[in-house]
Amino acid sequence: MIDCSWFHGFPYADIAAPGPAVVCTTTGDAALAQRCVDEVAQWIWSHREAFRPTFPTPAQGVALALSAAEGHFCRQRRLEYGCDCIDSA
Repeated sequence: MIDCSWFHGFPYADIAAPGPAVVCTTTGDAALAQRCVDEVAQWIWSHREAFRPTFPTPAQGVALALSAAEGHFCRQRRLEYGCDCIDSA
């Protein structure tokens, strides 16, 4: 196995099916590459609920905006689109 890469996809792309893709590179072992692709794709599918975005309610959005004005900021979680707000101080 040389490499296994997961491309998460971009949900706002202007295409019909903007989903994840897995690419595995080997030194000529197509069966190993396929097993790797299948295993990683199955893991992604099995954990798909963890990747669903969560959005603040309107009231939470206003509170987030107000806290940003008070010196707080938001950063994205690594594997989700949800927001963790942390103090910038």
